[in-house]
Amino acid sequence: CCACGGGSTGTNPAMECPPRVRKAWSTMPCDERQHFLEAVATLRRERSDMFFEFATAHEFQFSFAHGTSTFLHWHRWYLLAFENTLRSLPGFECVTLPYWDTDRDAGAETDSSVFRADAFGAHTSGCVNDGFFAGSQDPSGGCLNREFTEQSFVGTDEMAALIQSWESFEDFRPRFEATPHAAPHIHVGGDMATGISPVDPLFFVHHANVDRIWAVWQGYHGHSAVS
Repeated sequence: CCACGGGSTGTNPAMECPPRVRKAWSTMPCDERQHFLEAVATLRRERSDMFFEFATAHEFQFSFAHGTSTFLHWHRWYLLAFENTLRSLPGFECVTLPYWDTDRDAGAETDSSVFRADAFGAHTSGCVNDGFFAGSQDPSGGCLNREFTEQSFVGTDEMAALIQSWESFEDFRPRFEATPHAAPHIHVGGDMATGISPVDPLFFVHHANVDRIWAVWQGYHGHSAVS
């Protein structure tokens, strides 16, 4: 159990933030996990219109941002916009998105550290009724819903092979967008398997990992830009 104690661990607004470093959720210090969860919960509670705007914008741009060459670029921009929105909240000026390293959880998906009653909620289908987002709603007023499936994640070896095998962006992007990216969406199901998937905070830590893997691919093949 992540027993961190109460209260925000926000930084002083006058303090300069250190460089942004996105950390793996699985090894992230407990107090930093809680700080991030508090930031998202605060945005949902105090600026729900803005939080839901991220979800509806994703749905509106879905055909542009999926199944096309813009997929990775668009989501990188989108994550940064969300992270900056969290940083606009008092007490969370230096918060940074963590990433859900799903490849580490492959084969043991139900035991992932994100699926805890003191984090994103237990691995239980239906309305989310525990964790930081218990009782949350979607833009239509329905509950935040998950309908878990047996879909497995892509493991570390397979992910490494994908990164190493495809040097051109045109070859890598559609293969990566398929099962490696889609599997966590399908596994969680419910809202995560729809165009408004960002209504589930798991979306952001999952896509932070998608962005990380793209960055690893860029570094491995020496691609500082895509022509």
